[in-house]
Amino acid sequence: MKPGPTRHIVAENLRRELEAQSLSMNEFASHAGVSRSQVYDVLAARKAPSVDWLQKVSEALKIEPWSLLKKGAKAAGKSGGKAKAKKKKK
Repeated sequence: MKPGPTRHIVAENLRRELEAQSLSMNEFASHAGVSRSQVYDVLAARKAPSVDWLQKVSEALKIEPWSLLKKGAKAAGKSGGKAKAKKKKK
């Protein structure tokens, strides 16, 4: 069976998030408690991550797991995925 596009979407979103948070792959792997080889394989779209792996990684990045699966997702960056609410002018 040929791999689908989801691997590439996850790879793009993870790469975008690592760049937005200024994390190297090695720093991130250590912080998230996952192996460097897993991170490299996912970023290269060689292997599909498990749901548990996505959960662990998203917790380390302080983002929602679904954001790694969404095509064209924007990186949360250093804010940890929490946008500031704008005050309404009266």
